[in-house]
Amino acid sequence: MQLKTYSADSLRAALRLARVELGADATLVDSKEADGDSGPRYVATFAVQAETEKAERRRTPDGRHWRTFVPPEVRTRPEEQPALEAAPAPAPGAGLGSGATAAAAPARALEAAVADAQPAEPPPVEHRAYAPEQPALRGIVIQLRALQSAVDALRRTEAFEPRAAEPSSAVEQALARLQRAGFDLETWPRLRTELQQEAQAGRNAFELVEWLRRQVSARWNTAASLGALDRPTVTALVGPSGAGKTSSLLKLAVQYGLRRNRLTHLLLADPIRWGSAEAMGAQAEAAGALLTVARGPEQLCDRLERVLEAAEPDELVLIDTPGYGPSEASRAADMAAALAQANVVDVHLTLNAAQGDGELRRAVEAAAVFQPRRLIFTHLDVTTRPGAVWNESSRSGLPISFLGTGPRTPDDLRAANAGRLTNLLFAG
Repeated sequence: MQLKTYSADSLRAALRLARVELGADATLVDSKEADGDSGPRYVATFAVQAETEKAERRRTPDGRHWRTFVPPEVRTRPEEQPALEAAPAPAPGAGLGSGATAAAAPARALEAAVADAQPAEPPPVEHRAYAPEQPALRGIVIQLRALQSAVDALRRTEAFEPRAAEPSSAVEQALARLQRAGFDLETWPRLRTELQQEAQAGRNAFELVEWLRRQVSARWNTAASLGALDRPTVTALVGPSGAGKTSSLLKLAVQYGLRRNRLTHLLLADPIRWGSAEAMGAQAEAAGALLTVARGPEQLCDRLERVLEAAEPDELVLIDTPGYGPSEASRAADMAAALAQANVVDVHLTLNAAQGDGELRRAVEAAAVFQPRRLIFTHLDVTTRPGAVWNESSRSGLPISFLGTGPRTPDDLRAANAGRLTNLLFAG
């Protein structure tokens, strides 16, 4: 049996490719969904009988069999004709002479040859175990094995037939796809009802998933920008410790400053990291940015005012703030007041997408004092529940600006868009 694998945008497309190349006898053996740059792809494996198997099935078994048709030209070959027996000696006193006896011998031989050419009666069935050396059964066994393979393949592919889906099972399959990614169904209360309506309209399980992808893609809220280029832009990153604020800040400095030939200024407003200002200065220099350090909220307004006084019309100012724990609410309020006094309105809340829903929800609630305008999600390369991105964006109502997908600077910080987020959610 010959196996061949095809990759296409849909299972129907793969089936058409197989039918064109392998013929109508091609049988679907296995299929799975794979990820591609432009969306999911389906990898399907088809089987078709090799020419040797077809020839084996058509081969006439050795020896005569009552269910096997033997053409007349084969039955009348000289080597298969019965040997003519000599006429018996006439009995004493027979009424025929020796000449008559000799004349009757050819007639009896012809009758024997005609009788031998008639189809043989079916032999008695012998109940014994099959042995490969029995040529009369080899063709039947090959046919039975091929039939069993076809039945197994049909059972495996029964769900892929483009018939109307059972509403209960098809809806649950589509919902399970989202729930495996950590999607909270409470963020979309009518989702189950809408899926049931689509299933009752005749959509199968795969069509429901495609419908769901389109609906999710249309509901993402994204805003990937850092202000206008005709005036100075001041952006602050806030969030819990370990969320990736500093690394995201450096990546933004390269992407929106260095690569766009735009003067960039980094303002470090973290008194705890005052001793690491030298190391931060080296990183800022590598990113093509200037560095200014403020000793906490009390110096933030003064330092920012000086930076803006000397700023170019299109200068980019990025502010790195410390992370605050649950017991540091008063310090967080002081920093938020300083940012508000400095008229910093473009505040991005940076969150670690690898954390659980509970931790992310508490981080969003704690950061409400900063009045963030957008969300940055990091550590998407290590999270197993990307549905948390949807959950927190839906609950907070804040748009998503950027996605951190790894440690490389600056390529592992990407602008958020609906297509990228949808692929992330349906990747599992």
